[in-house]
This record gives sequence, structure tokens and C-alpha cells, in this order.
Amino acid sequence: MILAGPAHASGPPRHRLIWLHVAVIAALMISRRPDAVLHPQFWGEDGQVFYHDAYTIGLSALITPLGGYLNTFSRLVAAFTVHFPLGAAPGIYAAFALAAQLLPVVYMLSRRLDAALPSWPARLAISYFYAVMPNSYELNINLTDAQWHLALVAFLIVAGTPAAGRLGVIDDILLLLSGLSGPFGIFLLPIVAASWCRDRDPGRLRHLLIVAAAAAVQLGLILASHATSARVVTPLGASIPGFIRIVTYQIVLAGLLGSRGTYVLVGLPFWHQLSTLVALALAELCLVALALRIGPVIYRQAAFWSAAMFAAALITPLSSTTIPQWVEMTHIGASIRYYAVPTLVSFATTLIIMTCRWPLLRSIGYLLLTITLFGIRFDWPYPPYYQTDFAAQAQRFAAASPGTTLVFPENPVHWAMVLTKR
Repeated sequence: MILAGPAHASGPPRHRLIWLHVAVIAALMISRRPDAVLHPQFWGEDGQVFYHDAYTIGLSALITPLGGYLNTFSRLVAAFTVHFPLGAAPGIYAAFALAAQLLPVVYMLSRRLDAALPSWPARLAISYFYAVMPNSYELNINLTDAQWHLALVAFLIVAGTPAAGRLGVIDDILLLLSGLSGPFGIFLLPIVAASWCRDRDPGRLRHLLIVAAAAAVQLGLILASHATSARVVTPLGASIPGFIRIVTYQIVLAGLLGSRGTYVLVGLPFWHQLSTLVALALAELCLVALALRIGPVIYRQAAFWSAAMFAAALITPLSSTTIPQWVEMTHIGASIRYYAVPTLVSFATTLIIMTCRWPLLRSIGYLLLTITLFGIRFDWPYPPYYQTDFAAQAQRFAAASPGTTLVFPENPVHWAMVLTKR
């Protein structure tokens, strides 16, 4: 059974293959949008906020909240990047973003997860699904959304076996970096505290103190600033039908069929009926409830963490500057960052259902896995970024006299970085 296999099924040589798997997964990530590394460009806050602030106000940008909290990783990369020619900046960003995106794979396949998730096939399946996940365009190789990948790293660190020595120091640095790069540590804190109470491991106590400190900083900033974002916050527009559509469209269906497949499906009249969506959501809820009962502790931890972050995203989303937030969140392919972790948990649910002792439920698990494979195929190629002629703009900026202001168009459309030459 895929979640119950031995940790050492193929012995020590298995671990010497980890870096081969990491390399293959990196190639898969790049293949979905090759221009991410062949023609790298800024995305969203990459240039408009992070590079602009690092260039304009220097290191003080590190303590400047965005969205109500610190974004330390992105700002550190920007602070490093401004010491190189502007034309090289998107490429440097892409290198750091890809490294951050691969870190969860490294931890998932390492011996640190042997106790929490002994099955090597399950860890491989989750790692490869993470690379080829449907409905994940927004999260691929860009610095702005690297915080979500660092959040996964932090979860795997606290869910796995604490390391000692130099590896332990690396864990501590990554936990702190993740905790100060987004609000995710706030929701991770109960998991760390429960783990330490369970086994009183000194390593877990260290993790608890780090996560608690970072969470306190971020929570304090959130409460003080009330989401001081560069974007205009429109009305929430919350409703029960809206909630049902968000869950079914963006997690249940898009996680199986991808954004392209889901877009076609919801265009059919049958799928406009709320009763159909309610039935689908209840079916998914039943499968999750069963997985919570028969799955490993790490699954229950992931489900709790995912649900807490999803709830927070629904309460204070930043999805649209023109229409109510929940209305935008029902649009297929919008606000994808909020659904990535729930989609990973949904895939893990499928793996667990495949191990169920009842043949009918096992068959449902295999059917869901088969549908997911089709969804991966539908959503494999990401649409390329539109070309902004950034290199030529960077050359003009380099040749400009001090005081000259240039506008650099960015992806998504209508975003731009405005720089004044020093």
C-alpha cells in the first residue's frame, strides 16, 4: 500500500538517488514554462515592490511590511540583486525562486521524513505531484510567491525528525526565514507545540521557540497595520454559494481536472446548479474525514494547517482591485496561491483512500488518481509571460542620467515597476 510501505524498502542506495529525483523534478517545473529561465521576467511585486524598494530605500526595506506582514526572503533576494546590473535581476530572482520551490522536495525525500511518512512511494508520488500539480500557474518560479514554497519547507521541518549539528542550524534558519516571509507560521504554531508536548524532544523545543517568535512578529504587524498592501482591497463579498463554488471549483475540480478542464466542465449547464456543487463538496469532505481516521499523523497535521490557512485566506484575501474578493476567487485560475496547499492535501487524501481496506473505496481512490493524471496533462503547459522588452529597458536605464525615471512593464498585464535613476 502506497502509504504503508517501509522507509528502507530499497536500502541506503535509495537515498543516493534523491538528487537525481530533485534534478528531474526541477526539469519538470521548468518544462511547464521554459521562458521562466530562458527569458526570465519580473512577476507582480517582484519589481514593483521588492526591487523598487531595495533600490530606492535600501536595507530599511527589510522591515517594511507588505500585505500587513514581513516578506523577508523576497526582500533579502532583492537587496542582494541590486548589487548586479538591472538586466540580470529577473534571472537572479528566478534562480532563488526555483531553489525555494525545490526545497520542499529535498525535505520530503530526505531521511528526516522516514518516521513521519515511512512510505517511499508515497513521498515520491507527492513530490512529483507537487511539480506537476494542476491549477498552479501562479506559483511557478517567481520570487513573489516563493513564500508559499518556504511555508511547505517549514511544515516538513516541524513534521519530520529534528536534526542536530549543522543540519539543525540549517533547519533553524529556514524556519526563521519562512516565519518572517509570510503569516504561515501563525498556523504552524499549534502543530509545533503539540509535537513538543508529545515527545519533549529538545529539537522540537527549539523549533517551537523559533516559530513562536516569528509568529509573534508577523501577528503583531498584521494587527497593527491591518493589511497595508500596495493593492486596493475591495469588499469581501462573502456568501455561502460563493464559498461552495470556491471549494468545488478551485480545490476539488481544479485539483483533479486542472484549470482548463474545470473551465470546460463548469461551462455545462448541469454544473451551474448549486445542489451539484454541494454534493461534490460533501463527497470530498467524506473522503477527507475517512483519511483523517486512517491516515498518518502527518496527514492530520497537514489537513489542519491547510484548513487554517485557507480559512485565513477567505477572511482576508487579496484577489482583486475591482470586484468583490470572493467573486474573483470563484473565477477559474484566479488566486491560485490560496489553493495550492489544500490541493496537495486533496492529493494525499486520494493516496490514503487507495489504501483503504474496502474495495469500493480503493476503487474510488484509483479512479480519482486516474482523473488527476488527465488533469495534469490538460494543465501541463503554463501560458508564457508576455514579453516586456525588459533587457532593452534595463540598458536604457543604465545609460540614463541620475534623476531619470523609467517605467518597466511587468507581468501580469497592467503591473509596472517605476524606477528613478540614482
